[in-house]
Amino acid sequence: QPPEEARQGHWRVFAARPFGAHELVEVCPLVEVDSESCLASMQLRMNIVETPADQDACHTGKTGRVKSYVPLGYGMLYQQSIELEDVQLNWTPVTNFNCKFIPVGDHMYIYATRNIQADEELILEYKRAFRTDEGMPIDFTGFTPYWCRQQQPETFAKALVTPHGPRKVRPIPGRVKFGKSQLHDRGIFADAAYKKGEIIEMCPCFVLDKNGAVCMQDHCFHLPSVTVDVEGRSLTKRQARYVLPLGYGGGYNHLAA
Repeated sequence: QPPEEARQGHWRVFAARPFGAHELVEVCPLVEVDSESCLASMQLRMNIVETPADQDACHTGKTGRVKSYVPLGYGMLYQQSIELEDVQLNWTPVTNFNCKFIPVGDHMYIYATRNIQADEELILEYKRAFRTDEGMPIDFTGFTPYWCRQQQPETFAKALVTPHGPRKVRPIPGRVKFGKSQLHDRGIFADAAYKKGEIIEMCPCFVLDKNGAVCMQDHCFHLPSVTVDVEGRSLTKRQARYVLPLGYGGGYNHLAA
C-alpha cells in the first residue's frame, strides 16, 4: 500500500525485481463473464477486458464481436494511468504509465514499456488494444512466457544474484503458478516445496456486491457474518459478504462443500 493511500485501503502492484523495457511482467488468467452482470457490479465494471470473437466470421459474416472477461492475478490491482492532455512534451500528451497489456485468448499479458526498478510502482495504461491499428486481431502464436524459456531474462538473472538488504541474494518472487489441471480446466500449482502449515499465498480481496457475486460465482467466497455475545446480547461485528480473492486465490480448485 502506498503511504498516501493507506487510509483508503487501496492496494497497488509493485515490481519485486528489476524489469527491462518490453519485458513480460505478468500473465493474468482471464475469466469469461456476462457483460451485463459485470457492468452492473460497481467493483468489476472498470476492469472488463475484451478479446475478438471472430473465429466463425467466415461462416456467419459477422465481425467486430467480442468476448468479455475480468483478469485474475493482480490484473485488477494495477493503478491505471492518467493523461495530462493540456501538458505536452514534443507534441505528445504527458502520461505516467510504465506498463501496457494485451489480452489474447484466455490470458492478459502485461509488459514493461521502459526499464523498471525493483520496488517501483507499476502503473498500467488501460486501453482495450486487442487489435492492431489496421483492425486485425493480434497473433501471439509462438510467444513464450519467461518461465518456459531455457534461460531467465537478463535483468531477472542478474537480480537473482545481486545482494538485497541483509540477504545475500534476492528471493525469487511468486512461488505459485497457474496451468492446465487434470481436475478442472485450469488450476494453481506450487512452484516451490512447502512444509505443512506454511503460507503459500496472501491474496488481497475485492468486496463484491450481489451483482459481482453472481458474475464471479465460481471464483468468489462467501464470508459469514461475525457475531459476538455481549452481556447476553448478540452483536454483529461484521456483516456477511462476498469477496473475490485476487492473485491466484480465485483459481484454486477445491472440493465441493
